[in-house]
Amino acid sequence: MVYTPKDKLEDIVKQGVRIDILDAEEAIKLYEIIGNHKDALTKNNFDNLFGVLQSLLVRNTILSINKIYERPNKKYPPRSLPAAIEILKDNCNELKIEYREQLEYKLNNWGFDRKCLLSLSDSELTNIVAEALSRKLPSKDEIKNIRDVRDKRVAHHESIDETKIESIMWRHLDDLLVRAKKIVGVIGNHYLGSLYEIDGKYVLSDNASETSRSLMRLLKQAGIVK
Repeated sequence: MVYTPKDKLEDIVKQGVRIDILDAEEAIKLYEIIGNHKDALTKNNFDNLFGVLQSLLVRNTILSINKIYERPNKKYPPRSLPAAIEILKDNCNELKIEYREQLEYKLNNWGFDRKCLLSLSDSELTNIVAEALSRKLPSKDEIKNIRDVRDKRVAHHESIDETKIESIMWRHLDDLLVRAKKIVGVIGNHYLGSLYEIDGKYVLSDNASETSRSLMRLLKQAGIVK
């Protein structure tokens, strides 16, 4: 079966990045619910159980973020944002732009002159998009600490400073997720014809909150929190 560039983009987003974003957002929201009710859980002797769950949630978040930003590899092509952007660059003449006017306005908000964008062909505009999205990817230095935690703690259980894990987690992960959702919003809305972003909001974020809402209902029904 021959896959078109759009098919490849769709596979990366729908079968890879979209799921990894959901997994990371879901894990972070669950982690926060547990942390916000730590005293009540401790009082009811559930601190060990939920402490283990938090550790697992941290692992899942770090692994998901790393998968989202994995660099392309010819031997084992990842379903990642750098791989998706590479498809945009390599296939700018074949990919059709959906909702071009909205894309121009988005790029204008990112600092591009819309008058200049109006004169470009779709393939030229796609090249501009690919370059703009590439600049939103984290640098090697920005992603290095997250990968170090994955490699030394999550994958191989090497010794690593616990305080460093915490500072990495909350300083970087939210920002990396915001970037990922913006990139998926552009690719999904304008090259796949699926609305991943509406009025600047990533529409699938509500799905990630469902499990944390369920946990809150459980804690309330159990009488652990009011």
